[in-house]
Amino acid sequence: MRTQASYHTNTKNVLIHVVCVPTILASALVLAHGIPGAAKSLAHFDVDLLGHHFDVDLTFPFLWAAANASYFVLLEPVAGVRLLPPLLREPPSPS
Repeated sequence: MRTQASYHTNTKNVLIHVVCVPTILASALVLAHGIPGAAKSLAHFDVDLLGHHFDVDLTFPFLWAAANASYFVLLEPVAGVRLLPPLLREPPSPS
């Protein structure tokens, strides 16, 4: 346990995790969109939240990102909430 605690208080290790974990997740989500059928919408619904309208397509990558975002919020609420917008935004449409 001491070894684990020392890793989480090491500044370099924390910075590596802050930068690399979201980057790895984003890369995996981009790759997941390339899996045939993965980006197919399982359901669609409209959400009005705080005066903004969102069209939400439930796809495997979106559900995966939402699960990861929820996990990040549970682990570290402040950092997790900061990662919500980039994780849950709609990916750009292919040209």
